[in-house]
Amino acid sequence: MFDLHVINFVTLETFSISLSACNPWVGIFYRTGTYAGNTNSSAGWILLHSAQVNVPVEAITKIPVNVNLPLLADSNYTFYVTIINNVTGCKYKDGTTGVGTIAASDANIQIKEGAGGQYPFNVTNSLRVLVGSAYYCQVATGVEVTDLEKEFTIQPNPATNLISIAGTSKIDHIEITDLAGRLVHVNNIERTIDCSEFAKGVYFLRITSGQK
Repeated sequence: MFDLHVINFVTLETFSISLSACNPWVGIFYRTGTYAGNTNSSAGWILLHSAQVNVPVEAITKIPVNVNLPLLADSNYTFYVTIINNVTGCKYKDGTTGVGTIAASDANIQIKEGAGGQYPFNVTNSLRVLVGSAYYCQVATGVEVTDLEKEFTIQPNPATNLISIAGTSKIDHIEITDLAGRLVHVNNIERTIDCSEFAKGVYFLRITSGQK
């Protein structure tokens, strides 16, 4: 479990972690903010994806999923990457300084020292450092992605019945996709969307307005 600070907008794809020889199911959970105070309860955490990993020998192994999670510039998120089927084998190393210390970074993200422990949310070992990497892609040059956040308000979130989009800017296109990238809703006019028939989960809502 560790915090990640985003410097420039990126789309998170997956992580790699250090695993001993085993065939675990690995889950990736996330929430905004910090893990501090959220290590022993699943409340507020969202499961992004899970997958079984085949590890014949101890190695740093890429989790075979694409969570396709947009991470906004100058924002903080926290992630819990863990084995979820009670198989031992996930490895990390001891931290050195304290919560908030940068363990690894590049021009776009900073991974910080965190904590470790077994699933479900028994994270009591501190300080710990991820042995692995974050995989992400950057937005194509010239595509504006954050300006619309100031122009529209989408409520409620999370939603169970209706989603309402408020704002004065013109909407040219709306689409909603699930974590696998499947299109579940599309329209060009309606600002109130009925989501009552959606399966429970995480979805991405994309608004197109002019060239944004």
